[in-house]
Amino acid sequence: MKTKKVQLLLLAFMCIGFLSFSQQSKEKVYAAYDQLMGLANTSLYNGTEFRDLFLYTDGSNRFFKHQGYVLGTIVYEEQFYPEVLLKYDLLEDNVIIRSADNMSVFNTKLLPDNISSFSIEGRDFVRLMNTTMPFENNGFFEKAYVGEELTLYIKQAKRVSRKIIGKKIEYSFKGDNKYIVYYKNTYNRIDTPKDVISVFPELEKRQVRSFYKSYKEVYKKDLDAFMVSLIKYLEGYIN
Repeated sequence: MKTKKVQLLLLAFMCIGFLSFSQQSKEKVYAAYDQLMGLANTSLYNGTEFRDLFLYTDGSNRFFKHQGYVLGTIVYEEQFYPEVLLKYDLLEDNVIIRSADNMSVFNTKLLPDNISSFSIEGRDFVRLMNTTMPFENNGFFEKAYVGEELTLYIKQAKRVSRKIIGKKIEYSFKGDNKYIVYYKNTYNRIDTPKDVISVFPELEKRQVRSFYKSYKEVYKKDLDAFMVSLIKYLEGYIN
């Protein structure tokens, strides 16, 4: 089996030509290999069936960005897969995939322990298991900003609420993100100005409050973008 895999990879190299080994070239090689093998014949479909029990909603959904599948990449069982149709379930912190040829019998919920990282909608996610953060999830965090001293992780999440309408139960989903900064080999929550001051005691309270005040419109419209700006500001301060 290993010999056959090597032969197929060599054939994939021939399919795309002898290109220089940039990241893009590597992705083309893996994509060509997956086409030759068929994703269903790889370990990527080592998971369980996903069924969404919250179908009657107010128009909101439980997923990251969109309810439908989009092309992304994933590292599963230490194997990199480009151009995979997937979506990210923020309610239960799971990655769901579907065959690109629409031939799969069911949507596959991947085993979280086998996922190292994935990318979707231009955003990169990693699995962190040693944060000591009391989150009830599978450990996926968006790697939103990486600086010299600070790294910002966003715990993308949604919560569900229920409302009885006639004889039906209508479900509604709202964002419930949490923010973590990695600083001096420690993961710290920074959801509030108080958290920021606790992590960075060298900052004066008025500095933090002034930043929040200056960017209050961004804070209201796009909290993720606000937190990235905040971390960049803090990075400049501590350096």
